[in-house]
Amino acid sequence: MRTLRLLTGILAGAALMSCGGGNGNNPDVPTPGNLTMAATGTVPAGAGAILLTVTGGSTGIDTLVPASGFSSYSKRLTAGSFRTVLVGDVVAGNLATIHVPDTRKASSYTATVGQAANSTTFAAMTASSFTVTVSAP
Repeated sequence: MRTLRLLTGILAGAALMSCGGGNGNNPDVPTPGNLTMAATGTVPAGAGAILLTVTGGSTGIDTLVPASGFSSYSKRLTAGSFRTVLVGDVVAGNLATIHVPDTRKASSYTATVGQAANSTTFAAMTASSFTVTVSAP
């Protein structure tokens, strides 16, 4: 009987160790969540629309949700990229949130400005005048 209890204890301990001890801190398990896409620096006055290509991650981007005050029109190009137009008053700050499968890889996500337009005249603005970053909130 004593041998049976000892064997049961050893097996229970081995089972706990094999599941990582239940601490949830396994560095190999992806951490899904949101990243913030924001306009940074000095944003040219009067910007009312911006075209972005958002890429990154090894398994892609799940969704893109515009920030309050923006309408968006998006198209998935590949598993790891979206092209999106954000329409609204483009100022420094949050533009959109992207949901990704692993927030630990936030530095692998980028947003590139392809075009921008004035909100009143719809005239093209210089895309290189805009800086957009993607980061963990």
